[in-house]
Amino acid sequence: MTEVESGNIPAQKLYEACGLISVSNPDWEGATYQLDLVHNLTPGQRRFLASLPAEKLNRIVCIKPLNSETFKMAQKMIEDIRHAVPGLEVELGGSLALKIVGEEDIDISIYCPTKEQHARLDGLQVLFGEGQKVSDALHTWGFEREGIHVGIWLVDPERSPVAKETQLLQELFREKPELVKEYEQMKKSMDGKTYKEYQTAKYEFYNKALKDKNN
Repeated sequence: MTEVESGNIPAQKLYEACGLISVSNPDWEGATYQLDLVHNLTPGQRRFLASLPAEKLNRIVCIKPLNSETFKMAQKMIEDIRHAVPGLEVELGGSLALKIVGEEDIDISIYCPTKEQHARLDGLQVLFGEGQKVSDALHTWGFEREGIHVGIWLVDPERSPVAKETQLLQELFREKPELVKEYEQMKKSMDGKTYKEYQTAKYEFYNKALKDKNN
């Protein structure tokens, strides 16, 4: 483990390039870096995991069978979104879209060019509330409905590498049913593991699938 004063950008970039990640340290005003032992993640994926509180990282994952009622709830939400923002591509993601086991949550992406997002917000805010503006190209909502966690992203895929990768993965899953089966087996094996282990396994699966697609 090593430490660097906050604002020392060259040192921070060097540490991250060497596979070190920033972690919080209440005894140090700058940034504390430690070696990330997971080698198959992108820097962005490492940073995301490092940004999460220990409570979330250590949460035990419960993998559940596909719930048809949750799927119907997601479909109704998508219908409402399409009515509120006609003409935009709306896509159900995650396990529900693949109709496989998962954490029984709902992930919905709404793909919209950055320049149109402000004009589209009113209709979505009537449905889901104010939400959070992450950037000019991304607005998000996160809430619970009937005990199910819902995540909604209004995002410009041309300005979001994560959204672009999500589109590529969905396309890949549609093209290769055997990949969906492999993904489901991986998810089943994560039942009872921590969220960090689960999310890491998913990231590694995504990265390998995209790498194989590009080879």
